[in-house]
Amino acid sequence: MHGLEQQTLESIELLRQKKCPFIIALNKIDRCYEWKAKEYNAIQDSLENQGSFTKNEFQDRLEKAVLAFAEEGFNACLYWKNENVDEFVSFVPTSAITGEGLPDLMSYLVHQC
Repeated sequence: MHGLEQQTLESIELLRQKKCPFIIALNKIDRCYEWKAKEYNAIQDSLENQGSFTKNEFQDRLEKAVLAFAEEGFNACLYWKNENVDEFVSFVPTSAITGEGLPDLMSYLVHQC
């Protein structure tokens, strides 16, 4: 959720060179202002329980991530809105601290395999 760091860019370039499909864990969603955490909750349920300011901040950070990936030549969207995994990279919002979104990440990864 802070943008693309150098390590991420290097990893993306390796994936691109090998033409390997991938998904992105948008980590640190719990750092959105006034985030109401619920451990290991599904991300859509967690987002639903947030206040409007928090939802707007999440949306703003998401849009910045989509733009950053577009600048790298990738179309990207949230995994539950991705109707074409061959054309779009899927974002799975997560929190390593609270575990939110981790059930989504694991089930989506298994589903895509």
